[in-house]
Amino acid sequence: MRPPRPAIGLPLLPTGSFQLPEGNPCEGCDHCCRYVTIPIDRPRSRRDFDNIRWYILHRNVSVLCDWEGSWMVQFDTPCEWLKDGKCGHYIHRPEVCREYDPADCERYCPTPAEKILLRDEKDLERFLEEREERRKLRRAETRRARSSKAPSES
Repeated sequence: MRPPRPAIGLPLLPTGSFQLPEGNPCEGCDHCCRYVTIPIDRPRSRRDFDNIRWYILHRNVSVLCDWEGSWMVQFDTPCEWLKDGKCGHYIHRPEVCREYDPADCERYCPTPAEKILLRDEKDLERFLEEREERRKLRRAETRRARSSKAPSES
C-alpha cells in the first residue's frame, strides 16, 4: 500500500481539531479507501500475541493500537469501487464511508495515526522486548516502594 499523502499544515482550532480546507477536504486523497480495519481485543496473553504473529505473517496485514488504546487488524486492500482515486459509486457508498470524518485523516494529522504499529515479526519482537523491559522496571519500582515502607527490624 502506498503511504498517505504528507500532512498538510492546517490551523489548529480552539476545539483541538484542525481547520479543514475549503471545498472537498478529500480532494486528491483516497487513503481511507485502501484499507480495512477490524477491532480486536487488547492482547494480554501469549496466545493473543501468537495470534497477532499469525496475522502479520500474512501479506498486507498489520496490527495497530490507536492513541485511544483500541487494537485493530488492518488489511491493506483497496475498495472495489475505487477508480482513478475516486469512488465509482459515491452516491451509493456504505454508511461507514458517509460517517468518516476527514478531520481524522492522516493527511491532516501532524502525528502518526497509531501509537503501536506491527507490520512484521521483527516489529512484534521489538514491541514484546520493550514491553518486557517496562514490566521489569515496574516490578523493580514496586519492590523498592514496598521495601522502603517495610518497618525496620531491630
